[in-house]
Amino acid sequence: MKPAAPTLNIDIPAQVEPYVRALGIDGAIAFLLAFGGGPTYIARRPEQNSAVRDVIGEDGIRALATQIQGRIARVPLAKPWIARVRFAQDVAIVQIARELHVSDETVRKWLVDERAERLRQLSLPF
Repeated sequence: MKPAAPTLNIDIPAQVEPYVRALGIDGAIAFLLAFGGGPTYIARRPEQNSAVRDVIGEDGIRALATQIQGRIARVPLAKPWIARVRFAQDVAIVQIARELHVSDETVRKWLVDERAERLRQLSLPF
């Protein structure tokens, strides 16, 4: 199981927290991008040909099944949160937009506070 605490200073929404606890930030993002928006059953013993297994692996499935207790869950999209995480990882806004299948304008709207904070930090005197 990967560490629950993110290394980035970004709040984790409650609906995303079980995924981050089980898979870490990058694993959670991969899972949300692949399965977000629809129900997904997380079996404790996955089949050999499982789309979930292809994305997060067998260890990831076990960790996630423990977190959500094998329930059928509607996987959140969490696009604004993913955009904030990717921006904190220094991914370009245009690339974030492509990854999330939204416009760069939408990403900029989601990142108003983060971009303002980054500009404030850049303008600090040395």
